[in-house]
Amino acid sequence: SLGNRAIRYMLFEIAPTEDDLASVEAEVKQAAEQLSAADMAQAKSVARSFAGEVSPFITFDRIPAAQTETLKSGAMYGPEKLDNAWVMSRIVAKADVPSTFRLEYAVFDDKQQADKIAAELATVDGDFTTAVDTFDEQVDFNGMDEYRAKSFIDAKAGDIITFNESGKVLVAKVVEAGDKTQFVQVAQIVKQIKPSDATVDAVSRRASTFDNKSRGSAEAFQNAADEMALIPRMAVISRSDRNYQTGERGIRGVD
Repeated sequence: SLGNRAIRYMLFEIAPTEDDLASVEAEVKQAAEQLSAADMAQAKSVARSFAGEVSPFITFDRIPAAQTETLKSGAMYGPEKLDNAWVMSRIVAKADVPSTFRLEYAVFDDKQQADKIAAELATVDGDFTTAVDTFDEQVDFNGMDEYRAKSFIDAKAGDIITFNESGKVLVAKVVEAGDKTQFVQVAQIVKQIKPSDATVDAVSRRASTFDNKSRGSAEAFQNAADEMALIPRMAVISRSDRNYQTGERGIRGVD
């Protein structure tokens, strides 16, 4: 029949237990204490040890607005509970660096060759006559990762720098350097508030047990529910719920 049909079903929700919440909060407290106490260099390691992340060098306008003022003051942000997570962050590096660099550069496969060219350029005021192909490009410091940034932090117009890019070694002359801007690196730790593996396993085992006990008939379903102190839910399948593109029916009332 294509009419309405009532069905009973069982929903096993997986949510953090009180023990799960206490465990997360204890870890958050430990992370906050260590992140707050560490110096800038150590704070990077602390963040990563708690599965946190360290940003590239960025300007303050790229930091979430809720954190900006606290971080500008030099304090640590958080831990704050945001939706289903605890969040904390702090500045772990500062640098006043030109926001842009215009480079003339050559690309090499071999570091030894690149170092040789760089040494030669330093003696001829950056004249690239020794390089076969050269390129001209503007590079933004905003968003630059820590490893690459080391070559640029102290660079000024006329300097010769080398850095890696996509498996190649670039030797570059800084043709122009823009106005200096303050950039920061931010370490952030986010701890999700979620069920532990043990909780997920326990709920999965309970659902599996009910599935095994309830098979075969409506009576078996109800007996299993009574035995396990579970309350079945009700839903209705109707003709109007059919998806005529797929031929499948939705179920109204299913959470």
